[in-house]
Amino acid sequence: NIPSIEHVEWLDISNNDIHVLPDAIGSLTQLKILSVYNNRLKELPATLCRLSHLERLYVSKNQLRKLPDCIGDLTALKILHAQENRLASLPTSLGNLHALEI
Repeated sequence: NIPSIEHVEWLDISNNDIHVLPDAIGSLTQLKILSVYNNRLKELPATLCRLSHLERLYVSKNQLRKLPDCIGDLTALKILHAQENRLASLPTSLGNLHALEI
């Protein structure tokens, strides 16, 4: 019997050769810190944008081609590390992230 992890506030699954982040990540609604750097992610699921409490998102060193257009919905986001990916452009919705530290 695995206890429910819906109330997890910090999830670090970095350095695990992960290719796909499941849509179920959006059900972790209390998540404040998500670290998935140094994997093989090519995209982030749109369900990630349901994480309204997310303050820190670490997605560096993956193979991301784009960030979800809805990333601007993460209005609590303060830190976004996305370097060393294959990003050609950034979504305009990033302008909605007024708490983002630059």
